[in-house]
Amino acid sequence: MTKMTEMLLAKTGRTVDDLSRNSTVGKLIRSGGVRSGVEFQRIMALPRRKWETDPGLQELVTLVTNHCKTPNGQQTLRPGQAVALKELHDYNACFCASELGSGKTLVAYLAAVIKDSRRPLFLAPAKLLGKYNDNYECTRLGKSERQFRGLAKDWEGNPNWKFLSYEKLSRSKQTGFLERYQPDLIVCEEGHRLKNWKSGRTKKVRHYKEAHPECQILVLTGSPKRRSLLEATHLAEWCMGALSPIARRSHYGELDEHRRALDIGTREQDLIGVGVLQQFAPGGDLQAIRDAYTTYRQETPGWVTVVGSGIDCSLILAGEQVEGYPSHVDDKFAALRESYETPDGESFVAPKQLWTFLEKGSLGYWHRLDPPPPE
Repeated sequence: MTKMTEMLLAKTGRTVDDLSRNSTVGKLIRSGGVRSGVEFQRIMALPRRKWETDPGLQELVTLVTNHCKTPNGQQTLRPGQAVALKELHDYNACFCASELGSGKTLVAYLAAVIKDSRRPLFLAPAKLLGKYNDNYECTRLGKSERQFRGLAKDWEGNPNWKFLSYEKLSRSKQTGFLERYQPDLIVCEEGHRLKNWKSGRTKKVRHYKEAHPECQILVLTGSPKRRSLLEATHLAEWCMGALSPIARRSHYGELDEHRRALDIGTREQDLIGVGVLQQFAPGGDLQAIRDAYTTYRQETPGWVTVVGSGIDCSLILAGEQVEGYPSHVDDKFAALRESYETPDGESFVAPKQLWTFLEKGSLGYWHRLDPPPPE
């Protein structure tokens, strides 16, 4: 039935994907679950590797470390960092979907060295970046800039970095920034900030990537997919191109079937059977197929997942009630609300950030680590 339908549709210049999923014919065709299409066949044909058990892993760590460190550098790359940099070099693909504390910032820093970038751009939330004037001169360093300067002691660096926040990229006056700067490498810290396909910031990056496909994009995130495959498919494609282990948006019909079969929380009327996705876990239930599909992504060259932060100590927070709340602090809070900046220069971009700071401050909770702790 499906083959005949496809043949008849081909005569009119259409495919099965052009049929509405809610139409009678569309429902009939998809009643058998996810079909084996072009994207499924591409994904199943991708090379795979298990870098954690590679017998040459330690040799790779030593080789990449010696290539990237300064003559007096004392630090050594972690295995996941070395694999990410090697695959960025070999495959022009790197999607770091690793946990907090796994060393993604160093991968970003060295990516500009590995790619010999002339115009690298670091995109990050405003809370991680400093202040810049109209001439794009840094007037106050933020966390990311300080980290980059600290890494320069042990690692080869790139002097051409520019830093831009997602919040500024979203503003209308930054519409032409990417075209003016013409970055050849874009590192997206907390890359899940670009998961919304329809947001202004995502559209700007997408349009630039479409106009400049040679631009390398590197996504760093601890949560690549929170609810749906739709959140990660374009990010993976930007980073990995044809190596992306997720169906691409250019084949939206297949992508829609995959997410309707695998996404958690899909409405009952939208659910379809797993169909050919059963091949990821033959004989397994839906959860087993989801787990196997996740493992398959992680074993695709260019997609690097590190489980565990690499921090071998615990953090204990002990609360203490603060008595005798001083009245003069109210004046300080009033000044904060007007200036959106703390007395020592920390600025707030969004009202929610200021509100959170005031809520903590009113309870007596405030801290600043000076000097910052070692990485």
